[in-house]
Amino acid sequence: MGDSEFKELGGDKLRGMAMNMGDEQFKELGGDKLRGMAMNMGDAQFTELGGDKLRGMVGNMGDSEFKELGGDKLRGMAMNMGDAQFTELGGDKLRGMVGNMGDAQFTELGGDKLKGMVKEMNQEHLKSLGGEKVSGLATTMTTENLKAVGDEALTGITKHVSAEKVRGIGSEKIDAMITGIKIETITELNAEKLSKMLDVIEPTKISRMEPERKGEVLKSTGATLLKSADGEPITTWQKAADTKTPPKFAEASSDIEQQKKSAVNVNRFQRLGIK
Repeated sequence: MGDSEFKELGGDKLRGMAMNMGDEQFKELGGDKLRGMAMNMGDAQFTELGGDKLRGMVGNMGDSEFKELGGDKLRGMAMNMGDAQFTELGGDKLRGMVGNMGDAQFTELGGDKLKGMVKEMNQEHLKSLGGEKVSGLATTMTTENLKAVGDEALTGITKHVSAEKVRGIGSEKIDAMITGIKIETITELNAEKLSKMLDVIEPTKISRMEPERKGEVLKSTGATLLKSADGEPITTWQKAADTKTPPKFAEASSDIEQQKKSAVNVNRFQRLGIK
């Protein structure tokens, strides 16, 4: 049978057929046949099939089938799967599904469902989705969802979220990204994007960052204002008692003003706790 026959049978009949198949039968049918079946079913049939049957169907499809199915069908299938099925499918399949959905489908799925899908992806999967998709995911997920996706996925989101979308994502979530990734990863972020992220985060949240993280953020945005007695920039935010030479501002006030002007803006220094 092909697409025309599947269309004639209709969703209920196709659901009945799929309900009586298992992984072996799905594998024998192949992605194109399964795509044809899914194309002629709707949310009601997907719900009746349940997560395990849908996982079996999706697991035997690939990017070309996902593209033909489109966002709404993929959303309907994902809606009726849970974390267990997402884990079985793995990052490649889930990246294919997410890559063919848009903001409307993300909103309908909701943060918890997206969290379950994203946590199975790695940095390469998220990079391949592109900034617009990653930003859409981050916008729809809650702060708690972001914290629950794991280090690998959160790093991918932070690296590949669009710099132009960070303000819309909001302070809480951007803070969760900056404070959730490893400190050494901050150096891998684009300086301009990091600066925009920093501008979005509430000043009180920045001030609460641990000194080493705050220092790395300062250094990675290209800003250096504090200097030790020997003229070396301080970017690790040590307490005076922990340094061999107590930190102080540069001797010449003109030097201080020049460094302020060369930084992204004076306000950013204030937000980082420099008065």
